[in-house]
Amino acid sequence: MNRALFRLSLACLVMFVLLLLNVNYVQAFEANSLANRPGNIRVFDQQFQYQRGSIIAAGGGQNVKIAVSNLVKGTNIYQRSYPFGPVYAPVTGYDSIFGKTGIEAAEEKDLAGTASNLTVHNLIGLLTGKPKEGATVYTTISAKAQQAARWASSPSTRRRARSWPWRRIRHSTPTSTPRSTGQSSTRSTRSCATTRRSP
Repeated sequence: MNRALFRLSLACLVMFVLLLLNVNYVQAFEANSLANRPGNIRVFDQQFQYQRGSIIAAGGGQNVKIAVSNLVKGTNIYQRSYPFGPVYAPVTGYDSIFGKTGIEAAEEKDLAGTASNLTVHNLIGLLTGKPKEGATVYTTISAKAQQAARWASSPSTRRRARSWPWRRIRHSTPTSTPRSTGQSSTRSTRSCATTRRSP
């Protein structure tokens, strides 16, 4: 055999063996890390095949759903929606291909139904043929307080506050004593969340 041809064949054989070893290594040891990467579009699309758990504001004696997954009519795909939009946005965060934030990220395993405490429930669902479903996350957020904070921080409210009569009276009375404006901080706060299976 020609020596040059032998060397070329040997080089191709070595590269083929190295490629085979790399494929087996990736499948055996890097499968989980690749699946958990934020940019993995296949994993992101898979989450729409099951109902993601809801997020509920349970503070103040009320149970208000602030994040839900609804089945799109005529399909088998669930769509994530936020009924109150920007009111709870600093708390719930978002779930997108670019990543997750807020409670969507902090309670990802429970919402996705992959938490260790849901293993038995998922196994029973698999044996009985029930579709996969995430757990519901209950928070201590008060719906009334959150609505009040949103209203107080809106631009229209601040414009009305600048035109209140007491401001004109204060400027027209030089002998009046200083008074407190009574302004308070109304930032949206994130609270601890507890989880349980939805009935």
